[in-house]
Amino acid sequence: MKLSATLAIMASALLLAACGSDPAEEATPTGPADESLIGQNETPISTTIYSCGTETVTADVYANAAMIQTNIGMMTLPQVPSGSGIRYEAETQHGFVTFWAKGRDAGLEINGVALDQCFIQSSTMFATEDNMNLTGHVWVVEDLMGQGIPDMARAELHFEDTGAVSGRTGCNQFTGTYEMSDRLITFSALATTRRACPPALMDMESKFLSVLASPVQASVDETGALLLSSETGTLLAR
Repeated sequence: MKLSATLAIMASALLLAACGSDPAEEATPTGPADESLIGQNETPISTTIYSCGTETVTADVYANAAMIQTNIGMMTLPQVPSGSGIRYEAETQHGFVTFWAKGRDAGLEINGVALDQCFIQSSTMFATEDNMNLTGHVWVVEDLMGQGIPDMARAELHFEDTGAVSGRTGCNQFTGTYEMSDRLITFSALATTRRACPPALMDMESKFLSVLASPVQASVDETGALLLSSETGTLLAR
């Protein structure tokens, strides 16, 4: 059953209940799930968009809760124990809501009425100090500023747990330091070697260094690609 139909059924039931009850006995409306489950400045660990038949559901996952966006509104649900996968549920202003996810599949149920099976349309895992370690991996650049990179060129980043960073710009080698706070990475002034390269590689180096010259927001998508975004542009590495 579609979510809009679910809402219509719920609304009809509430109207009938209201007509047949004594005003003095009317129950206090149920409010939304406790939004204090999510800190005021807390950022999501991941954001996933699901296709559930003809409906679209977006799930922002936090440390202990999830915010579920549907065509009837936003619901904040606490995480509950699950034998397999992950599960969130609570009494909300729309009734008792359950959301579960396992691998690429998910499901949403409102007052016992389930949507069609949900499947991932897109998913972004956000890089934080708690849920992702950038160290121990050679991040090879695949795209700069949305324009690709020259054939046979190679740029890369190596993050060390000591706070050091090094790599290649496509032309020269570089070294420096970085600090990471939540999803924000700030690089020191990077020192590079001074080798001359063909114009295409010099242009690539200029773009590479300009992205890292100001603080960058880091995120990782469902394929494991690292995206660094600054006020200058973007860098995609894997």
